[in-house]
Amino acid sequence: MPAYVVLFKFTDQGIRDIKNIPDGIKGSIQAIEAAGGKILSLYSTIDEYDFVVIGEAPSDEVALTTVLGIGS
Repeated sequence: MPAYVVLFKFTDQGIRDIKNIPDGIKGSIQAIEAAGGKILSLYSTIDEYDFVVIGEAPSDEVALTTVLGIGS
């Protein structure tokens, strides 16, 4: 299965609602697994991006669709 590196950045709304981030991460992992993918690593970062996720998905289309769905 292809591997992907995805960089995430909080929106202003996400920062205001930061206490709910753990629930959002759990929901994102469930969405990725439901699409046939798998999270290999998740890192919190300091600088331009807030998280780096390394994962697998069955195809580029599945990876992109899932990440865009999470982002919306």
